[in-house]
Amino acid sequence: MKTLKLVCMAMLCMAVSLVSCSGEDGETGPQGPQGPQGEQGPQGEQGEEGNANAQSFIFDMTEFTGTLFTGSIDELTEEVIAKDAILCYLEVQVGNSPRFFSIPGPVSGDFSTQVYAEPESININFRLLDNSSSYPITENDNLQSLRVVIIESNLDTDSKSSHGSALSELKAAGVDTSDYNQVAAYF
Repeated sequence: MKTLKLVCMAMLCMAVSLVSCSGEDGETGPQGPQGPQGEQGPQGEQGEEGNANAQSFIFDMTEFTGTLFTGSIDELTEEVIAKDAILCYLEVQVGNSPRFFSIPGPVSGDFSTQVYAEPESININFRLLDNSSSYPITENDNLQSLRVVIIESNLDTDSKSSHGSALSELKAAGVDTSDYNQVAAYF
């Protein structure tokens, strides 16, 4: 009886091993039907309150000539200057396409800018690249627009670091603040 069980087991093992080694696989069958929708997950926690309080001001620069541009912005108060981020971009036509230059700084390899804000106005001083003297803008410089973006800080006015808060928020979100298009897309 033991021998019969042993022989039967050996035959069964040989049969399984010989049958499971088939030569070629067949074609893949058709896609099965879509399964049922899973259960709705639990509601997530409420996120931090966002800060999308940004204002944009655009000045036409196509007819500007001179060394100092002053643009009137009534929203530029002493409090805004002290606590909010103020970003400036100069749009210049380069060949067939407009380019935005973050200012202050060099613009298209021809000149540099200095920017300063005072209550109710933004001022752009155009300088030679070496900053040795003023640079007179002409129609050949192809200026198109000046864009000023004021980003409200979400910190208290008394905080010493409130000015950097809006910039820190942008940088934490991966926004290159020197790129006008990225800043505009963020807001």
